[in-house]
Amino acid sequence: MPAVDLVRLRSQITELVSLINDPNSFLQKFHDLLELYNSWTLKSGQDIPSKPLTKSYKVPQQIIKQIEYKLADQIKTTPQVTLDLTDALWQDETLESKNLAAYILGQMPLEYSDQVKERILTWSETRLTTAALDTLFQRATSKLEQEKPGEWQELVLGFLNHYDPAMQILGLKAIANVIENPTFGNIPSLFKIIPPFLQEPSDITQNALNKVIKALANRTPIETAYLLKQVLADNPSKTVSQNIRRYVPYFQIAEQKNLLDLIRKSSNS
Repeated sequence: MPAVDLVRLRSQITELVSLINDPNSFLQKFHDLLELYNSWTLKSGQDIPSKPLTKSYKVPQQIIKQIEYKLADQIKTTPQVTLDLTDALWQDETLESKNLAAYILGQMPLEYSDQVKERILTWSETRLTTAALDTLFQRATSKLEQEKPGEWQELVLGFLNHYDPAMQILGLKAIANVIENPTFGNIPSLFKIIPPFLQEPSDITQNALNKVIKALANRTPIETAYLLKQVLADNPSKTVSQNIRRYVPYFQIAEQKNLLDLIRKSSNS
């Protein structure tokens, strides 16, 4: 791959960011810039899909990182203007534009959190691939998760209570990710969110729920085992018993035995 001329690249990005007040011109310049570096990351002999479902450029990651770095400064000085730009970026057909929009949301000052959440909810209704949805949520909610965990949790609850299983899965994945973050300390609050999915298990959301329970079992095994026992005691059905049985391997031997004993008693009652 040819080396990127960083001096020239920085000049191009400066020109790009100067158009931030004009979303249409910014988008055109953004496409021109990506087109200029397009295909540089393709390996020799690699095929390009003739009709991709969503247009995506093949550019070196350092190009995108440099654009994000420059926009981060702009977010600090003109946050509302930069936020308004995200609407045009998200409406664009390319993955790079959507990812950049999600990045900007994730960097917005906290006083714009209501506008950020509104866009996340609206954009998530767009027909997207699972990977694109995951990227949107992770990038756009990064500051909320770190600095306003209460609002982040409210947002996740909105996904979990959504009628669309795809949105519920997104919420469960978000919970699994935050549990795996060692800096997240509000695990007890999650025990109030999970029971409905354990009480009425769904094949569609099962894989995502498995990741949540496994992550919880790794972080707080005793409390997680207690949660499963309580759910089984309140809902001693065959379906719930079978569902909880699949979580038994996530625990140490002693706790496995306790769970299996309770499952057997529930089955015999």
